[in-house]
Amino acid sequence: MFKSEKYLCYRLGDELFASPLSKVVEIYQLEDLEPIKKGNTVFLGNINLGALEIPLVDLTRIVGRKPKSHFSKDETSIIVFDLSDGPWGALVESIEGIINFSPKEIQRVAGSDSPIYGKASGVKQTYLLLNPEYMVNKMERMRWGSDKRYDQAS
Repeated sequence: MFKSEKYLCYRLGDELFASPLSKVVEIYQLEDLEPIKKGNTVFLGNINLGALEIPLVDLTRIVGRKPKSHFSKDETSIIVFDLSDGPWGALVESIEGIINFSPKEIQRVAGSDSPIYGKASGVKQTYLLLNPEYMVNKMERMRWGSDKRYDQAS
C-alpha cells in the first residue's frame, strides 16, 4: 500500500501549486530584500536568516507565469526549501495550507523540463505539483547559490 505524502499548498497568480512538505524548512512573511547586483529576472535578492544568507527567487517567473508588479506584505510569503545544495527561498503570493496526496492521486507530466512534475486534485481544487529541486537549474545554482562548494570551485 502506498503512503500519502503531505504537500504545502500556495498560490501563484490564479493557480494553486503544491510542493512536498518534507522539503520545506520555514515560511516567512515578505520583508525588505537585499538586491543582487546584475540581477536576473528570476532572482529577487538575498534574505538573511540569522547567520545564513540565502538567495530568493520569484517562483511565479520560474513556472512561466506573469509576475505581479507589487507584492502585498500581508499576503506574500517566502518558503525556504532545503535543497540538495543548501537552502533556497521562493516568493509565493499566499500560503493556502497543507494537503495529503497519495501516489495514485498524482498525474505525472512526462518529458517536461519544468519543475512542474504533475497535478493532483484536492477537495475543490486542482494543484500543480512543483519539485523545488528543479526550481533553478544547476548552472544558476552554481552562480547564485549559497553553497560554499561552488565558491571554492571557481
